[in-house]
Amino acid sequence: MKRIVFYCGVNVETGDAYVRNAPEYLAMTNEERFTALSSIVTELCQELRFVYGQINNQETSSKDQDFLR
Repeated sequence: MKRIVFYCGVNVETGDAYVRNAPEYLAMTNEERFTALSSIVTELCQELRFVYGQINNQETSSKDQDFLR
């Protein structure tokens, strides 16, 4: 079973990220929260590494294209 434990977003005016705890999260024990947070942080780190790699690939591609001109 899956549950929504956070609502995440980015403030379009400031660019700041925010996290809002959902009722499911607030109903968890500390141990359940720890497990959920660990899993979510791991997932976000994987996404961060993926996006970082995409950025590096774009920069490398741009430099290669500049070199070929």
